[in-house]
Amino acid sequence: KIKVNSRKPFKRCDRIADQIKKITSQIFLKETFFENFVMISVSEVKVSDDLRNADIFLSFYSEKNDFNAEDCFKHLFKYKSHIKYKLGNSLKLKYIPKINFKFSDEYAYYDKINRILKNDE
Repeated sequence: KIKVNSRKPFKRCDRIADQIKKITSQIFLKETFFENFVMISVSEVKVSDDLRNADIFLSFYSEKNDFNAEDCFKHLFKYKSHIKYKLGNSLKLKYIPKINFKFSDEYAYYDKINRILKNDE
């Protein structure tokens, strides 16, 4: 028989990942990292079982035609330590996970589908 802890049905790394997602979303919402309007969305966060590494999957969106998400992604690496500092102030952990930004293109895919649908009308 499998024991199920009814108070905590998820693994700790999953709960920490949800906290990191909320905190980093708030950081990107409150602070400006780009001089032109770029929307940054945290699509997913994966934390290792030992809570030492966190992969943060980001999507970038802008209405400008000359927008390059990879340049914005490289620009964001300059602020990596600042984001980790802010994360450390909000999380109540002994060790703050090392954050790794990963590129997520799911919003670009949704945007492409929407543009195709708008052209069909």
